[in-house]
Amino acid sequence: MIERPHYLNRLVAFKDTNLIKILTGVRRCGKSTLLKLYRQWLESAGVASDAVVGIDLDLLEFEGLREHHALHDHIGKRLGGNARTYVFIDEVQRCPHFEDAVESIFASGVADIYLTGSNARLFSSGLATLLSGRYVEIPILPLSFKEYLSAQASGREGHLSREQAFARYVRYGSLPEITNLPSDEQVVSQYLEGVFSSILVNDIVERHEVRDVAALKRIARFLYGNIGSFTSAASVSNALTSAGHRLSQPTAESYLGHLSDSLLFYAVERFDVRGKEHLRHLPKYYSVDTGLRNHALGFRPGDRGHVLENIVYLELCRRGYRVSVGKLNGLEIDFVAQRPQETLYVQVSESVVDPRVLERELTPLRRADGFHGRLLLTQDHDPQASYEGIAHHNILDWLLAD
Repeated sequence: MIERPHYLNRLVAFKDTNLIKILTGVRRCGKSTLLKLYRQWLESAGVASDAVVGIDLDLLEFEGLREHHALHDHIGKRLGGNARTYVFIDEVQRCPHFEDAVESIFASGVADIYLTGSNARLFSSGLATLLSGRYVEIPILPLSFKEYLSAQASGREGHLSREQAFARYVRYGSLPEITNLPSDEQVVSQYLEGVFSSILVNDIVERHEVRDVAALKRIARFLYGNIGSFTSAASVSNALTSAGHRLSQPTAESYLGHLSDSLLFYAVERFDVRGKEHLRHLPKYYSVDTGLRNHALGFRPGDRGHVLENIVYLELCRRGYRVSVGKLNGLEIDFVAQRPQETLYVQVSESVVDPRVLERELTPLRRADGFHGRLLLTQDHDPQASYEGIAHHNILDWLLAD
């Protein structure tokens, strides 16, 4: 199992707090493995095995617990009186009305509850209403480049230079299982197709009773081909209709929502830097994993700049930023990253060796608020340290920084 100390430390910090811990993330990003690592930590901390209840609703052996009364009764029988019991439920969305069972178990006061789910809106309605202020969500993403580099060193491929590892990270993606696969495009593609199909079937088609699966796949492919570009339901509908696949705008809008809810894609809002407000129309979409994107498009080269943007976006999210696309008097800043007491403006480019490209990337940063951090990330080696207070870093150095 790949060590993921950032997430493990967060779980440890919330241990025995009066909060339900909810881990959300796309399928195969490592949520279940993280819970296994945490259970190992609990064992090392002296928690007895009979004080742990583990349920994975994706597994056939727990099929009978995909009904909330059965789930409640199963866990209730395992609660140890007044003794603390640690309850782990994987892919809890497989149980309709699970929130009623969880609320009742939580009310017992003796259960420390950990849930995982593969849907962004899963906890935004029923559970939020029942347990307002009594749960914490921990978003889980696929491997950071730092985690990937550590994992691949002991994996099948042996030691790679960081440049070689990054090329593989960009091409094949960052789902943890990728580090155990050979650099064989057919093998990787078969694995990614299985992941993609599982997400579509389990988290979208079945959950939302989608009828036009072909259209759903075409929209996903459209988004993969246009990551980092402003996208609307109208533009998706028009593009598919022009290609001979008639699709109404309301259906396109609905399917875009399903793809975002499944955490395959993230819709990133625009932020008016001058007006200090978010603009909720024409978002940009980024993929949760570049390997899934490359598989869908046939591992063809191209659009390198937007792929690097995608990787930077995910890393900013890992580091706890709320990320938006910056709008500044007709100019665009790739990312406005915000967290308490900090705002960071970020531009991403494959290279700024060409003076014209350098000027294009620096102009919006120069016009942004000079009191906030400003960062230019490229793949250029030995970049100039700064330009009038704008820090310039090699993207690999930045990804590997603490």
